Amino acid sequence: MEYFTGLVAVGVVALFIVRAGSRSPRWAGASRLELINDGLNSIVVMTVAWLLTPWASIGPLWWLVLVGGLAVGVAAAVLRWTRVPWLRPDRPRWRGVGGTVISVSVAAGVALLAFG
Repeated sequence: MEYFTGLVAVGVVALFIVRAGSRSPRWAGASRLELINDGLNSIVVMTVAWLLTPWASIGPLWWLVLVGGLAVGVAAAVLRWTRVPWLRPDRPRWRGVGGTVISVSVAAGVALLAFG
């Protein structure tokens, strides 16, 4: 069970890579706020995995692979940045901004608990 957080982190980072780099409307992040939220969620899950997963017993190389995956996702998001709008045109503005506020609040809470 102690490796579960590491596996979840791998899945979340892989999903961030797919959403940031996909050209398919089904998988791609449709707005800049979604790309920011996906990246922020990846960082939060990686922080929890860093704290709870015994990286010394499975090898620190896997942590570097995870960080490299996050870097690939950020690079893909940067390459798509100018082609996506700030907010999704098919959703209300309050929904996009509200989701971002909740994500930032959760990230701040995790950071406070982890490093506070």
